[in-house]
Amino acid sequence: MKDYGCSHKIPKSDGRHKQWAKQRRTRGFDSTELWNLDSTLVKFLLPRLKVFRSGTGGKVHPGNMTKQEWTTVLDQMIEGFERHLANDCSHDDMDVVQRAFDLLAKHWQGLWY
Repeated sequence: MKDYGCSHKIPKSDGRHKQWAKQRRTRGFDSTELWNLDSTLVKFLLPRLKVFRSGTGGKVHPGNMTKQEWTTVLDQMIEGFERHLANDCSHDDMDVVQRAFDLLAKHWQGLWY
């Protein structure tokens, strides 16, 4: 199971590791995934979005968009999420990142295969 949180970055001597291990066993994730939930969700979504984009090859797209428009939307989401995870957001990057989140919200229902 992939760890999307920060527990793996914290020294093993930290007393919270037992609590986090129990949380992963009982609910499937530990509380460190909630510390930056936006990044946790992007870490989960980004690799899947890349496969989705390459897997559909633009063949499957929402009915109100052309294949090229849909591909552009997916590329913009991928670029924005990559910049978000790079965590070196300049003001230009912030616009690209925000655009990615806005596109995700707008096209959520279009993410089907």
